[in-house]
Amino acid sequence: MFIVSMNQILDFNHCRAERLYRQGLESEREGDQSEALALFEQAVELDSSHSDARVALAFHYRRLGRLDEAIAQCQAALEIGPHPVAYFNLGHALIDKNEHEAALEALRRCLELQPTFARAQYEIAFVYYLKSEYDVAITEFHRAAQIEPDWETYFFLGECYRFTRRSSEAERMYRKAMPLAGSWGQVEITKAQLESVARQREFPADADLSVKDRYYCDSGVVYLGTAQDSGLEIHPYFFYHFSYDDLAVTLKRFLAVIEALNLRFSAVAPVDIVSHPLAMALARRLGVGTEPRPNGNTLLVQALGETVEGLQDALERTPGATTFCLAASWEEDWAPDILGIHTPLPSSVPWYRVGSFARLRSEAQGEAAGPLDRGEAESSFIDPRPAELIATEILQALDRTQDEPTLPAQVNYYRVAHRRLRFL
Repeated sequence: MFIVSMNQILDFNHCRAERLYRQGLESEREGDQSEALALFEQAVELDSSHSDARVALAFHYRRLGRLDEAIAQCQAALEIGPHPVAYFNLGHALIDKNEHEAALEALRRCLELQPTFARAQYEIAFVYYLKSEYDVAITEFHRAAQIEPDWETYFFLGECYRFTRRSSEAERMYRKAMPLAGSWGQVEITKAQLESVARQREFPADADLSVKDRYYCDSGVVYLGTAQDSGLEIHPYFFYHFSYDDLAVTLKRFLAVIEALNLRFSAVAPVDIVSHPLAMALARRLGVGTEPRPNGNTLLVQALGETVEGLQDALERTPGATTFCLAASWEEDWAPDILGIHTPLPSSVPWYRVGSFARLRSEAQGEAAGPLDRGEAESSFIDPRPAELIATEILQALDRTQDEPTLPAQVNYYRVAHRRLRFL
């Protein structure tokens, strides 16, 4: 009688697990990630000591955002034995969880086992970049470039130098990155950052940049502010409750800047229904309609931008349009061509207010800002009047608002001193 030993069963399971693991790798190469994940899971179930299958499984769990499971698989693989890719995947998952110190420890262990593991060295540098420790990040990125120079390494070296206001070094790194770009997107973002460096050079290296300066340097956009600032020194706002007179101050600045820059629009189109009165008022003041024309120069207008998708989707439907948002509160690092203010919390306009927190009150007479009373702050309000009537009230406020003493300097900021606007 033939008796199968436990070792034979284990060997058989190991062979089956190895076959499943290799099938998983083949599925990855063919682009079938779901099938690859299932095969790696089967391999680990058959042979819990198959560290390569656990490492592969960890990669897919991290890709799907299942970070705790990814970390558990890496740790299980490392209990079997030292494994550089397990340490790398562990570090990557810990970065995704913002556990930076633990990530650095795992990535350093990876490099101890495999000193030429370029991606591990890059991730170490990237952790310091995320922590805003730019000088350390620069050292680590240079080490990564010595192992394997690529677009990402040189691009983020440029970013580190740009954030530390070392414009010449930043430009040199971006120019090294350019020929290594692997996609149109990488080429375009590198070009944009070279423009940002050129704008940065317009300011002294030791200058304390204002909010207005930073929006210009980083994105090449116009930042207008509103009634509670001078238009030149614009302090951060957490949120803003626009009155008609506040709105008129921002629109006065907007109209003066576009006139100075000789911008002409064939239409002023609203992005959403809340923006209709604002777009209609601007269209009437500029003497154009609100329907985009083929091959025309359209101004897309958004009153309140709580998500970035609304304005970006409208821009996709109207390529080449100029974008203006009165008050943006999205989290993404993207700005319209012309921006009133950016706030971390949603703002409101006189015809539309939704929210239960105290918003900022601002008075056209220049009184100090203060919270709304509880009853006003906690109530929502949507003006039932037609957009045409609200637009008329906006224009009436615009007509009665006096020009600010700083308006010529605000205009010259963009007409004379800082002309590298991305939409010109």
